[in-house]
Amino acid sequence: MGSLEIRSLGLQKTQGIIKKFGLVIQEKFVVREDDPMIIDRERIREVLPYGDAFLLVDGITEASGNTASGIVRDVGEWQIVKNLPEPSSLNYEYVLIDQSTVYPDNFVGIMHVEAHMHHFAGHFADKPLLPGVQNIEAAAESSRDLASLLLANKKGLRSTRLSRIVNWKLKRKIVPGEELIVVGSKSAVEKDLAVINARSMVDDEPASYGTLHFQPLELSDDYHPGKATIIPCHVVEAACQIGAYLILGHPDNHSKLLMLAEVNAAVFLESICPGQELQIRTKLLSRIRRNFGKAGFTVDNLGHTLAYGTFTFRLADKNT
Repeated sequence: MGSLEIRSLGLQKTQGIIKKFGLVIQEKFVVREDDPMIIDRERIREVLPYGDAFLLVDGITEASGNTASGIVRDVGEWQIVKNLPEPSSLNYEYVLIDQSTVYPDNFVGIMHVEAHMHHFAGHFADKPLLPGVQNIEAAAESSRDLASLLLANKKGLRSTRLSRIVNWKLKRKIVPGEELIVVGSKSAVEKDLAVINARSMVDDEPASYGTLHFQPLELSDDYHPGKATIIPCHVVEAACQIGAYLILGHPDNHSKLLMLAEVNAAVFLESICPGQELQIRTKLLSRIRRNFGKAGFTVDNLGHTLAYGTFTFRLADKNT
């Protein structure tokens, strides 16, 4: 899938498109060649309700109509995991899951949602909520262990990486002090692919559910044991933040929050590593109806596509 093309449409035509699709977005601005980063973090924070601790985007570089591009240059330690030196049922350092039990065809994981977790300082500063991508990542952490067992070969266990998220729906807000239970089971297994259906719950109430795909890490050309990588779900969050800048920048939406409602599909073509400058492009794909909308994204590094996908978002009042 190639990059989404941004074209200068002219203000009159852009406004016509906005009216046609029912989009409420920020005014178009023009990118100058001598100013590669027009909107910096300080100006982004004036629009988005995130504290600095959870603002993943370092700058908005261009926007036109219903599309915007941004850059991610620096990532915090809390966004990085390391492959363990040797393949095992625990492929990565655990970041979120406190306890995980893996059986031949299924697993159970437990995450204690504690107020001191890094993301709560910025998501949101005055109303702490567990980011939707962290909910998905918690499921992915436990699912990796099962995937390693399912893809084991004659040489033993194989380290795996998340390669795809499919139809992951987020159904419930999660706040500090709650306990998230994640369960999952084998859906399909091929030579180099494990498909796992998983869901999370709080007090037996569904919090999220969907399907995760995993592939062996050794299939990656740049893989080596102990290598640090960026949590793949976080590039989805960065794409959401770029989309949020488009929508929440309009005065009519200043009282709103943009919440991730579903990752319809996210494909991670290879591991994303610290030090790579990511160019992320987000495009609104539908009009906003009943506070729901859909967007597509691509993630590139030096013209090379690393990930792409679509997600559904929901606009909510800050006070609800």
